[in-house]
Amino acid sequence: MKIESSAFQNGGEIPRKYGYKKDNVNPALIINDVPADAKSLALVMDDPDAMGVVGKVWVHWVLWNISPNTQEIP
Repeated sequence: MKIESSAFQNGGEIPRKYGYKKDNVNPALIINDVPADAKSLALVMDDPDAMGVVGKVWVHWVLWNISPNTQEIP
């Protein structure tokens, strides 16, 4: 399975407009290559870089019960 976004590069920094101190909106996501036998999808967006600031891995958002036919999350 592959998840990508046009908002930032793979491994790159997520733009600040998506953070809680700015607009706090989620970037659009494109989902490809979902396994044929998938029943449902879940996505956890965590931030291991927050360890130094808040002392733990910060969970930004969680999505669950996503249809495996979903190709884009706007």
